[in-house]
Amino acid sequence: RGGKTFIAAEIARIFLATDTGNLLFCVDNTTLFTQAVEDFYHPFLKKVEELMDDSCIFLLCPKFTFAVIDTGFGEFREHELEPGTDFLDAMLQMRGKAKIGGQVCIKNIGVKLANGRFREIVLK
Repeated sequence: RGGKTFIAAEIARIFLATDTGNLLFCVDNTTLFTQAVEDFYHPFLKKVEELMDDSCIFLLCPKFTFAVIDTGFGEFREHELEPGTDFLDAMLQMRGKAKIGGQVCIKNIGVKLANGRFREIVLK
């Protein structure tokens, strides 16, 4: 239901930031993140992909991006953009070409893609 609300409101970017990534420093992260990806993040992201149209793009926390990749639930696909493109601008440029990104934390405003490569997360 929420996904259709975002689309109806013409939301261009959706961000998921979570303090759960800080558990990397507290516990055996392999077990924790594998369980989190299997039980929540993979099914959640599949539903996000299903509900989104080409006017929107989703940004996942980089820690969970690597958890999705490392557990085999996704892989990176690189897209070439102009070197030095601001990451938030890159997200807007990638609408309709990618559904999910996750290489930069949203708290790092002003990050430039020095090499011009936007890394899309392709779910399996």
